Amino acid sequence: MAVQFVGLNAVEPLDADRIKDIAARYAAKLQRMAKDEILLVVDLKAHNKAGKRSKYTFRLALRAPTKTIEASAFDWEITRAFRMACKALERETEHKLHSDEHRDRHRKKY
Repeated sequence: MAVQFVGLNAVEPLDADRIKDIAARYAAKLQRMAKDEILLVVDLKAHNKAGKRSKYTFRLALRAPTKTIEASAFDWEITRAFRMACKALERETEHKLHSDEHRDRHRKKY
């Protein structure tokens, strides 16, 4: 289980530490769901850095040997945006893995 960050140096160190902690927890959860070695890629983009507030966009990719699953989310608060992206990736992972198991289980054997 590895986590790769892209664009994390564009935010403050306190926010970066929070993102790293949340990413470690979700990476462990996704590792259990995938039942295989994974790479979690976290891509952060901050919009409107010159103004009073910034909007943050997260694109997450779960790379396993067999599949790549992606999800994204955006918000004005960095931790909320990251948690939304993690939840979306978790739902997408459940969906992808459940559909494969379901399909194989009900396939006729000739």
